[in-house]
Amino acid sequence: GEHLDTALLQRLAGGTRGLFHFVADPQDVQKVFAAEVNSLLLPAARSVRLRLELGPTGRIVEAFHEGACVQSGQRELDLDLPDLNAGATGVVMLRVRARPGARGPIEADAILTFRSATTGRSGRESARAELGLEAAARPQFDVEVQRNAAIAVLAQGLADMAKACDERRWAAADRALRLARDEAQRLFPGEDQDLQRVREIAAGHLRTLQRYVDRFRDY
Repeated sequence: GEHLDTALLQRLAGGTRGLFHFVADPQDVQKVFAAEVNSLLLPAARSVRLRLELGPTGRIVEAFHEGACVQSGQRELDLDLPDLNAGATGVVMLRVRARPGARGPIEADAILTFRSATTGRSGRESARAELGLEAAARPQFDVEVQRNAAIAVLAQGLADMAKACDERRWAAADRALRLARDEAQRLFPGEDQDLQRVREIAAGHLRTLQRYVDRFRDY
């Protein structure tokens, strides 16, 4: 209509990681959807590798990524990522800690290297972030980061539970999943559809585990 607020729609799309298209003719709707589907199916980057580096004040405690292995006091981490399609989004979560007696912010550098799927040329993207350590400062976390962190913690809890179950350590499996559930609730107490699905999976496993714990107590 003549009162269409395109600026508002563009802000809404950008704020929710969506896309805005102005369609003047009904026939253009099919073209828009076809273009979006093609972009999602189109390979964009291959041989994707992510390097994460912390400044001298920080240490990596845990990496929520399949195959990641973190050693005590580690400040660098290299991860091989799957190929990326156009429009794809990937999430890698790290838990970091300040070195005892450290002052100033924790600096984190992320370097993404890849090979273009269309040209075959090598590419590189980098970004830097800082987290203040001042006791008086109350950090403001991105809601999306908190949600993904909660999902990552639950996923790790499910993996730890599965490993303990394979070893028939039922109480250890139960503890690992309960700790993950409580930590995820602390990280993101709100409601979210994706997170709720993982919470329900965890709750189902906990109900099953309780029967094993009651029958084979190994505390």
